[in-house]
Amino acid sequence: MGHHQSPSNSTEHDDHDLVADRLAAELGLEDIIKFSASRRAAAETQFDDEIALYRQLEMFDDAIKTIDDHDTAEILSHAIDRGLLRIESLSAQTAQDDRRAALALSDTGELPPRSEVQKLMDHPILQAFIQSYLLKKAGMVASRRILLPKV
Repeated sequence: MGHHQSPSNSTEHDDHDLVADRLAAELGLEDIIKFSASRRAAAETQFDDEIALYRQLEMFDDAIKTIDDHDTAEILSHAIDRGLLRIESLSAQTAQDDRRAALALSDTGELPPRSEVQKLMDHPILQAFIQSYLLKKAGMVASRRILLPKV
């Protein structure tokens, strides 16, 4: 029977790889700095070696920055996903509140006060975010339609 790795295990494995890669880059960076300092102290300067060390130093520094950028992007992505889920939940609650208001209006002839969620959903910043999200979502759907073969 084959072993199947779940997506969460894959993500955890990727995270461990990134942590290990970052640690290796930091240790390499420290080694180069120590070696370079010891060579300067001994007054042995060989131009080609110094250039090679400097390039390795840049490579390790770039690796650390790339890993840090990946971590930041992942954190932002999760935050955006949570925000979108919350907006979808608020939108569903607003739809329920709107239905209750419509029923109350038809029963009593009076519109009840707006709920806190209805007021929140009318906030200009939230409205702009929702409109932007819906336009992007519609664009993704439209682009998928273009790519799909006609049956």
